[in-house]
Amino acid sequence: MSARQLPKNRKLNEKECVDPYVRIDISGAPIDTVSHKTKHIMDNGFNPAWNAKFEFTIHCKEMAILAVYVCDSDGTFKDTKLGYYTAPVSCLRPGYRILHLRDPQALGMRSLPMCTLLCRFTITSS
Repeated sequence: MSARQLPKNRKLNEKECVDPYVRIDISGAPIDTVSHKTKHIMDNGFNPAWNAKFEFTIHCKEMAILAVYVCDSDGTFKDTKLGYYTAPVSCLRPGYRILHLRDPQALGMRSLPMCTLLCRFTITSS
């Protein structure tokens, strides 16, 4: 998982950089609801990479929603969301996917220009 061109946290001054991490949430049926997050990358909003692998067991994929949040870790309890992506789990396809991040501060679903997250999805069924 890696990102590029993350927006600057509006709370930072000009010389500070973001310390991004990714939080992945699955919501839907109570048995499927789970959240995982990566470690934060210090001072790299240009092209951070997380060598993280997460596994989710989903029992009711028709109800499950994937939500991916890229956040800035500022050392407090209230981290700032830099971008997000959401999709129904039933729409995900295996392979490498580029997720175009949306602006969490904007009304509507405005995309962040050139701001993407590269993920690899592996889907197995039992």
